[in-house]
Amino acid sequence: MDILTSLLAKFAECTIEPVGRQLGYVLFIRSNFQKLKTQVEKLKITRELSVQHKIQTARRNAEDIKPTVEEWLKKVDDFIRESDEILANESGHGRLCSTNLVQRHKLSRKASKMTHEILEMKNEGESFDTVSNR
Repeated sequence: MDILTSLLAKFAECTIEPVGRQLGYVLFIRSNFQKLKTQVEKLKITRELSVQHKIQTARRNAEDIKPTVEEWLKKVDDFIRESDEILANESGHGRLCSTNLVQRHKLSRKASKMTHEILEMKNEGESFDTVSNR
């Protein structure tokens, strides 16, 4: 009987957390979209005020922009475009009963993952001490 109890406990431990996480995507779609929207705005600010400003200064000084910086800018622009497409779907998924749960889960999960990717990109953009070579 002790073996059965320990097996059931281990089974519950291994299944409850993943199921809860997947259910959370469906239930917390609004907050996932809001987090994505907030992080996209922060990424845009980092791009414009930090990196673009440094690039303009470097170009005025006739310096060459590093390829890693140009690649980062292209990656950020593509990512912002993709996130705008996801956020355009936000209005149709506000109510639980009015939408397809599978589609709701997929969009919420994608928004959540994109939020984490944006944090990494934002940190990478802030880490550029110099954006050019003389």
